[in-house]
Amino acid sequence: MIRKSIVIAGAGGVARELRWLIEEINRERHWLEPLGFVVSDLGNLRDTDSRDLIRGDFEWLDQHRAEIDCAAVGIGSPAARQRVATAIRELLPDVEFPALVHPTARFERPSSAIGEGVTIGAGTLGTVNLELGPFALVGVGVTLGHEARIGAWSALNPRSTVSGGVRLGERVLIGSQALVLQYLSVGDDAVVGAGAVVTKDVPPATTVAGVPARPLAG
Repeated sequence: MIRKSIVIAGAGGVARELRWLIEEINRERHWLEPLGFVVSDLGNLRDTDSRDLIRGDFEWLDQHRAEIDCAAVGIGSPAARQRVATAIRELLPDVEFPALVHPTARFERPSSAIGEGVTIGAGTLGTVNLELGPFALVGVGVTLGHEARIGAWSALNPRSTVSGGVRLGERVLIGSQALVLQYLSVGDDAVVGAGAVVTKDVPPATTVAGVPARPLAG
């Protein structure tokens, strides 16, 4: 079996969860060799970042490009996911961004389309005809209904539910335990607050919260 090295962009909680996800994947089929974390700016590290696992910044990527087969984005913010993945692709045009699916995730794979760089967390429960755009992030315990469409770079936080026929645009953020009812759409760059219940379409670049979800003032 051919093994590939992989570096994780990010150093916070999402990056640590992604490292665990890779470990879980390797328990079933060991094909990824983690190299550690990289960050875009070493000067912006926070107390919650795993400094001991950081190999360096993007200069390190450039210096070690011959050793890197794959990359993954361990960042929760949709806009930051796009920005960092684009920067890595420009620096390492031949790098692979594999879709990383936890072994406990359940959905009908033959009828579903999973884009590059997608991350699907533990306990995700989907059904049929799913479409996850490039670099979509699906957190732990998310539910995806039939024919759900998740746009590129979008992030679904743990225990959220996207019902059947829902369309999420690009860079959408769905908060933990939020619910989007069937056949609704959420526009590009919109945010759905934690625990919200979306009963109407959400326009682009709009933040909604509450039950039922309503746009926030300002």
